[in-house]
Amino acid sequence: MRWVCNMKKHIISQLMIGMWIATLFGCSVLRQQSIDKELITRIESAAIVSFTVNNYGNKLNYSGNIHTSRPIQYNMMLMVNYLEKQLGVKWKITPVENVIKNPQYIAAGNKKKKRGRFWRGVIIPTLDSYAMQVFTTKRKPLIRGILDASTAQKLCNLLNVDAIVLFYSEWHVATGKWAPINKALTKNLLAIYNSNGNRVFFDRKDVMGRKAVGINMDSKKLFFLNEETTIQEWVKSTNKAVDLLLE
Repeated sequence: MRWVCNMKKHIISQLMIGMWIATLFGCSVLRQQSIDKELITRIESAAIVSFTVNNYGNKLNYSGNIHTSRPIQYNMMLMVNYLEKQLGVKWKITPVENVIKNPQYIAAGNKKKKRGRFWRGVIIPTLDSYAMQVFTTKRKPLIRGILDASTAQKLCNLLNVDAIVLFYSEWHVATGKWAPINKALTKNLLAIYNSNGNRVFFDRKDVMGRKAVGINMDSKKLFFLNEETTIQEWVKSTNKAVDLLLE
């Protein structure tokens, strides 16, 4: 019966390898998907009204004297423009430059935030001293794509569009269970509301970066948020999530 034991060991070994690969290289995770296909087909124009990145738990520590928010902030408008471009394949999109500088749009936003930041670790895009707005005073609605129906209607009306888009991305560091390699991990959600205040689309995708950003040594995480290299692993992961969400 030795061959049976060896076979069992082989199967267990293969399962462990498969789990290690899934843990290390990641996969897209679909949760709480909600899509009203009939109402979406009626949309012809849209505008991005909220785009936030959350350095969750302030875990992405930058190795140096530069604050973590700087390399993230530098890439915010690039990611917004990527989402804008991908949405433009489906609908006529109001340029984010027009949205972010619209006085009525600014007036509709939450006034408690600081410029360029909202809660601790949460970054919002800025352009020519103008900041993209957040439409809640609490964190929970932000991370769940929840928007009051009257606010959605108001935004669609003042921007003269059929729908508005909200995007949220949470940035993490993932470590393989069998190999102490750290990789970028982003948890992303996209919510779309129509001019009647209905949420016609909601979906979430978790995407892991391809390249290592550091290793674990002596139970301490060592990874580097470099402005020119590793930061792009989180940016690419976020953009990949956009592609998956809009498939």
